[in-house]
Amino acid sequence: NNNNNNNNNRAGYNGIYEQRLVHFKLCPTDSCSSCENGADYVVDMATFVNAYTESKLSAQEYNCERVRESCYCQDNNNNNNNNGYSCEYYCYMNAGLDYCINNYNNNNNNNN
Repeated sequence: NNNNNNNNNRAGYNGIYEQRLVHFKLCPTDSCSSCENGADYVVDMATFVNAYTESKLSAQEYNCERVRESCYCQDNNNNNNNNGYSCEYYCYMNAGLDYCINNYNNNNNNNN
């Protein structure tokens, strides 16, 4: 009989049990306030967090690279100027991508 109570309490949670699920909805980009034609998804929380984190990091890396490539930090002889870091710093800041500065610092410290 005591064993039956434990089963009813879902392993001792006394009526509360843990579900590590995420429910989310994907909506068309033009529907900010309401989403009638979106798809509902339920996935394991670890899967969702991993996918979300990878997606966010990939987008950030892409944005940093895009700004770095379009930032003009060379002198007239196509050499990097002495303030290349400073130039890229301002390009990232002007684009609102301050997270790129930390990524840039980490990559340069790993190469030394």
